[in-house]
Amino acid sequence: KLDVPLDAPVFEKKGVSVDGLVNLHQNTFAIPDYDQTFTRLQGQVHFDEVGVQTDKATADYRGEPITIKAVTDRRAQLIRLSLQQTNSPQAFLPQALQGLGAYMSGKTPITTQLELPAFTFGNGKGQCKASLQLQASSQLQGIDIRLPAPFGKTAQTALPLTVKLNIPFEGATYWDAIINIPSLLNVRARLPHNSPLKTAIGVAMGEQAKVDLPTEGVAIKGQLPTVDILQWRELAAAGTTSHENGKKDKSAVVPLQLDLGVGDLRLGQQSFGTAQINARSSDILQANLRTTYLNADAHLPLANLASGRVNIAAHSLDLEQLSKQLPQAPKGKAQTDLSPVSIPSMRITCQQCRKGDMPLDSLTLDMNKVHNDLYIRALEIRQPFLTVLANQGRWYQGADGHSYTELALTAHSATPGYLWADKGSEPALRGGALTANARLLWAGAPFAFALENIKGEGHVSLGKGSLTAVEPGIGRLLGLLDVSRLSSRLAMDFHDMTDKGVSFDTISGHFQLDQGVLSTQDTLIKAPILVAGIHGSADLKQKTLDQTLTLIPNLRSTLPVIGTALAGLGGGLAAVLFNAATESAPEEAVKSWGALRYRITGPWDDPLINGSSSNPIPDPANSPKSNLAPVKPLDIPPG
Repeated sequence: KLDVPLDAPVFEKKGVSVDGLVNLHQNTFAIPDYDQTFTRLQGQVHFDEVGVQTDKATADYRGEPITIKAVTDRRAQLIRLSLQQTNSPQAFLPQALQGLGAYMSGKTPITTQLELPAFTFGNGKGQCKASLQLQASSQLQGIDIRLPAPFGKTAQTALPLTVKLNIPFEGATYWDAIINIPSLLNVRARLPHNSPLKTAIGVAMGEQAKVDLPTEGVAIKGQLPTVDILQWRELAAAGTTSHENGKKDKSAVVPLQLDLGVGDLRLGQQSFGTAQINARSSDILQANLRTTYLNADAHLPLANLASGRVNIAAHSLDLEQLSKQLPQAPKGKAQTDLSPVSIPSMRITCQQCRKGDMPLDSLTLDMNKVHNDLYIRALEIRQPFLTVLANQGRWYQGADGHSYTELALTAHSATPGYLWADKGSEPALRGGALTANARLLWAGAPFAFALENIKGEGHVSLGKGSLTAVEPGIGRLLGLLDVSRLSSRLAMDFHDMTDKGVSFDTISGHFQLDQGVLSTQDTLIKAPILVAGIHGSADLKQKTLDQTLTLIPNLRSTLPVIGTALAGLGGGLAAVLFNAATESAPEEAVKSWGALRYRITGPWDDPLINGSSSNPIPDPANSPKSNLAPVKPLDIPPG
């Protein structure tokens, strides 16, 4: 209903006078250009030729009830409106920030003040251009914000927020926005509207209040008490516009300037200490990170991040603890692969680090991008008792869509016994310098290396050394190799197994590794007093054995005829030691010389041993050959 008294002078030079009343009943008012709509308007609004006034109007705004008050400042020629509403902040987020709504819940009182030109605005001289001034404020009590520290809060905690907007009504110009959370965040944004100007956003964090507005793009500076990379990872991923193969939508790229200090930079439970982050980007992101324990540099073309390079140098970190902080799949769901397709070339070094209880003097991993794969140009691991080197390998995505790492490596250790000895205890293996080479394959990234995840094969050899029974299980096994008790062994009497040590000249053999189970068919022990062969498996995770040990005493010095006969077997000696029986003259001869065969099963520290001196020993001519091929180099193209 509209009542409009109209006073229009005919002869006098006076303006038209209007004095009316609008009765609103379930009406709708919309400003489409600014995406503003009020529905179910109710109440009386008084208006005249200058402005409007009401103190009783109500409406629905963005799904919630709102009360509206309006007064007209005739001197300033402004209409001032006050809107009171209880709503969720995500209802007011622009489209570009709608993803943040998933991290908020609850409702809070919001007060919005608007100033817009009176009907007579523009009649005076020297007035500025007409615009809508908006200011919204709230304590955000009742809102649970699940953002990483320091921006998260519980519903009971107050967090004062003020948002100001200046929206011009006419001309090719821009909107001016200010967001302020005292002592935490200050933002100023220039948002073009029908204007050739570029978007510009300045952000100041922490106590620093002054905002520097860049010519274009985003400029962030300030200081935060803590940042957890894992907590921000999901949020950053949700706001990234990208395509396959690591390529980003170029239209979404804006210039970036970042100069941010962090009191404690974290990856979950892993702290990197204080940090300084600096970055600049236009077409290429140039970034560097300096922390107490880690430095990193990145050169990443934004059109294709995977074509860039990252260098990371760390020290004094626990790599096992670090790997535990990486995202894991929820229970019952498949692990999402980290794909090499989207990862750039990188070089990672770590000095004086560790992996759990194992110290690492140094670690180097250098990977170069070739097409969609990352080729491992160098892997070097040095620790007090072991050196591992590799310069052939790759991290690739298989036809099944999952990623895999394959690697050809060599390992050297002058004192390998310390690799298996418990911390603070003497090793069972003395000397025995180790050399090994292997070709390994596992699912996942190079740093997802885990014993239960590996398949491979290779060859290992140990030089001159000795085995001592400093552990009960080793003592029982060494008793089998004690030729001084040969007579009791031939009678299958095991009650007197001793802890006496046994020296050896070499131990060598091929092996296969499959999900933590190490198998061998041809491991040979050569010692001054015996020759022994092992075939079977050892579960490295469960620490159990399932093996057969065949032993032939070396009687050359006391029985030259028998020694000559053994030597005459030549390469067939391995078949005698490792394979099933056939009837033959050599087999019968060797059996008569006291060859022993033992079945060893159960845990390392208390194995079950069964043996028989009558086990037949095979004819070398009829023995199957090992199907283990030598480790071959990977076919890696240059790059």
